Amino acid sequence: MHKREGTRNKEGHSPYRLFLGMSVAVICVMLLFTGIGVVSAASSPTATITYDGTKILISGGTANLTTINETLNDPNLLEQLSPKEWLLKVPIQVSGAIFYINDTDCDWLKLQSLNDGNDVYIKGGTIEINNTKITSWNTTASSVQTSTYKRAGIFTEGGRINITNSNISYLGAESNSFSALATSGYGIVYQKADSYSIISNSTFKNVFAVRIYSSDNKVIRDSRFVNFGGDTKEECGGVTCFRSKNIIIKDNTFT
Repeated sequence: MHKREGTRNKEGHSPYRLFLGMSVAVICVMLLFTGIGVVSAASSPTATITYDGTKILISGGTANLTTINETLNDPNLLEQLSPKEWLLKVPIQVSGAIFYINDTDCDWLKLQSLNDGNDVYIKGGTIEINNTKITSWNTTASSVQTSTYKRAGIFTEGGRINITNSNISYLGAESNSFSALATSGYGIVYQKADSYSIISNSTFKNVFAVRIYSSDNKVIRDSRFVNFGGDTKEECGGVTCFRSKNIIIKDNTFT
């Protein structure tokens, strides 16, 4: 009786074992690279968040309202009114970071506006606003701030603000109350910004629907701007552009 042996190469190794070993090695390498990809995609450094006595500073990495609240833990700066409702009581300045305001943790962000010259603003940086609502808020009257003399606003100087599927209303001051930027008091303001978008939003009673100055490559579409303007109509308007190019304004409604 002859003993049957498997086919072997010159070194005496079975090709089936070699194939199996190589397959396992390839799978391990693929899993290794897949794991590396998942880790790098999932890991995003948390921003450095501090308070300088007048405003909240966000620098490097990413942050949202929950991150600010957990880091500073001071309701005199940022107060959580309900699980997804916030009252911001001091300005926020974003520098070299991404600040997310969205429905992950925010359905309504209220920017304190008491008409006293200390109104809140959010200044970027990169700010990503999505599926949420942002308004001014008069804590004395427990309502939005209807006076446009001095009121909260959102603006960027050299940064980027993308706004999608959100309601941004009752912002902007005709008196330019924010000394940090000459045009910042008008509501939603872009200055020296590049490549940003406002898509499928609605605004109500902002001094300017959107004000753009020295900012290029912008898309504003599928949005509704309602009853914009303040008490002095000649100082107010819809979408205003100064020294800007490649601005696409399409399929919007102004009433």
